[in-house]
Parts: sequence; C-alpha cells; structure tokens
Amino acid sequence: MTTHLTEAALAASNGHLDQIDYSAGAAARAGETLTRLGARSPIAILSDGVAKPVDDGDLLAKVVASIEASGFATEIVTPLIDDHGLVLDERTVQDSADRLAAAGGVVSVGSGTITDLGKAATAEGVPLVAVQSAASVNGYADAMSVLINAGAKSTRPTRWPSAILIESDALERSPDTLVGSGVGDAVAIGSSIADWVLASHLTGAEADPAVLTDLMDAVGRLHDGREADGAMPALVDALTYGGLSIGVVGSTAPLSGCEHLTSHILDMAAIAEGTEHDLHGRQVGVATVLSTALWEIALERDLVRIDAGTTYPEDTLDRVDTTWRVVDPSGRLSETCQANVAQKIAVWQETAATRPTIDAELIDRLRGLLAAPQYVSRTLSQWGAPLTFSDLTPAISEERAKWVLSALPFMRNRVTLADLLVMNGAWDDELIDAVFARAAAAGGGA
Repeated sequence: MTTHLTEAALAASNGHLDQIDYSAGAAARAGETLTRLGARSPIAILSDGVAKPVDDGDLLAKVVASIEASGFATEIVTPLIDDHGLVLDERTVQDSADRLAAAGGVVSVGSGTITDLGKAATAEGVPLVAVQSAASVNGYADAMSVLINAGAKSTRPTRWPSAILIESDALERSPDTLVGSGVGDAVAIGSSIADWVLASHLTGAEADPAVLTDLMDAVGRLHDGREADGAMPALVDALTYGGLSIGVVGSTAPLSGCEHLTSHILDMAAIAEGTEHDLHGRQVGVATVLSTALWEIALERDLVRIDAGTTYPEDTLDRVDTTWRVVDPSGRLSETCQANVAQKIAVWQETAATRPTIDAELIDRLRGLLAAPQYVSRTLSQWGAPLTFSDLTPAISEERAKWVLSALPFMRNRVTLADLLVMNGAWDDELIDAVFARAAAAGGGA
C-alpha cells in the first residue's frame, strides 16, 4: 500500500512529495527522513500541544526522540490558539511563519489543521515532514491549505510536504470524532464530483473523473464500516488519494462542491458570531447527504439546464449582502463574499459566447457520478459519524441549517449546482424545504 501511495505522490507532486509511509513506527523514522531530505539543525516541530497517544507513549515525544537521535537540535513551536482553537487566519499563519523562518527543517505533528499550517508557514526549499496523527481530512497529501482571510474561509495554494509519515497506531487510537471527520470528508465525492463536472462543462475547463478512480475505489470500501477488515487502510487510501487528486488537477474542485461550501459557511458563521463549530469533515458528511438530495431533486425537476441568456439575476450581489448580514451586521463578510461572487459572475458573462448546452448525454453522465443520499447516510452511520445538523457539536438548529443551505451560491467564486439553480429562478424556500425533506427520508437533514 505504501509503495503505491508513494508512486502516486511522486507523480501528482512532480517529485515534491517523495515519501508516504503508513505503518506502525512510521513516526520513529522522522529523524532518518529529515537526514535523507538534507535538513539541518534546528528542526522546528509544529504541534498544537494536544496529547496523541501511541502504543509506547505520546506521538510528539516519539517524534522528538527520533529527530534528536539523528543528531538534530529541536525546538517545539506551538502556534497561536484562541477560544476557537487553532484558527488559520492571517495573524496565526504569519506568526508561525516568523517563528519557523530560522529552521533547517520543519515537522508538523497532528491532524489536518496543524498540517495545513505547516504547509502555509514553511518556506519553499525547507524540508517539511508531516507526521499524520489521524485520518480526519483529505488535506494532508496536497499543496493547499484551508485558510481564513478577511473572515472568509477558502482553500489557498501553499506547498507540498516533502514526506508524510502516517503512524498507524496513532490512527487506530485517534478519537471517534476525528475518524468520523475523515469519513465525512471522504464520502463528499458522492456529490462533489458532479459539481466539478458540471462547472467544468459550463466554464470550458477540463474535468476527467478518471483521475479519481483510486479515490472512488477506496471510498467504496468504506461502506461496510469501521469494523470491517481493512477499514482504516481504506480510509487512509481514500483521504490520501483525495489529496493527491487535488495535486493532479491543481484545484480542490473535484472534492469540494456544495457539501464543502456548507461546512465552510458553518465555520464562518460561528467565527463571526463568536460561537463554536464542529470538525470540518463531520460537517461535510452531514452536508453530503443534503447535497446528494439537492442533486436528486434538481435532476427530477429538470432544473439542471441552461437556456439562451441564462445568467445571474441583477440582484445577486444584493442577495449576498442580505445573506451575510444575518451573521455579521458589520458587513465585513458581506464585502468579502460579494467580491468572490462578482468574480464568478464576471467569468460566467465572459464565457457566455462559447458556453455549450446541457444535453442528455451530460445529464446521464452526472447521474452516473452521484451517490444516493441513502448510500451516503449508511456509510456515515456504519462509522458512527453524524448524519444530521442536530447531531453536530454544537447542534445546529433547523432554522440555521436552512440558512446555511440558502447561502451556498453567495459565498465562493466557484460555480456549483446552486449557482445554476439561482440563475434558473429555482433557489427559493420551497426548494430548500424539499431538499431537507428528501435528506430526512434518507436519515439525514436537520
């Protein structure tokens, strides 16, 4: 398995990521990995300070011992952490970059957020080893980081890790919440791939689902749950191939459609209001049940279409403003999201003359790419992951959940199904109620 992942990583990263080691004792090879990469002292070890148990103690201690045994001096760097935990806003990323600047090598020890910070704050050319402590997101094996800029959450290009060491014992011992987060992030392919193919078709970009074959095979192996043979390796495969596919495509678009937007909107609202939010992948899993239901209804109602002159309504930017002032009366989020939406409106208008139609062949292709809401909810339940917004921590009210869905087209600069529905005049309360009812029938929803 490790050999196949490393070969895929080399190809996806053009050689920048040349080692993926998923095994018992992988963390104990941090020192020799840094030596092979030509690192020099001091080695900065980026950690959030949360204990991560392994069979012989703590993962961080194991990593430090390995590095020091290889002759390197070490320094533990703990990033800025506030009441929301580790939030990768401008201040946090810059502070970490300043503190890592003198390091001759960087090792991040933790799950998705600390790995994203390592990629965002470590200079190109400095060896960066990611020691993965949980199978919680697909963002380890790519050159992107989920960051917050001007209050809005988005995925930005950063850099590849030089190597990823996946400590299998740490994964098996990681909290159920992190495991459920990984499963939620993995099942997103049940709807995200259709958003990607649709948007690519409409904007003249390339979309080849064949690059996701290994990922889709691995996600299929998750359906029997955590107790099935090979369950954790299947989850590691799904998340790692997911990250690598982002590298191949050069964008998160294949794995980030309406379901990921839902999670980002929940995060942005919580930060704006000073409240808590759940883990990204747990939110994505709940949202994938909803997104597959949205796709089902849109296809049944013949809403996945474009007519001559189909474009965004004149009041779209006003709707962006109205949407975001619900959670941020200051208008800061509204301003950021209006700029994002204005970008995609401009691209839509610029490509109008060459835009192809949506024909029966494309509709059939989209149907074939989508998972059923019931399939998604069963996979989540087999892993003990949340299915509904009320299952999240903290629980999300039905009113807030419906607001989140309504905000989908009014946040990002990338086209999804929700944008097409806005242009077709179908994005209204009746549709949103129908989507939640369909999701509820499948075990999800509010």
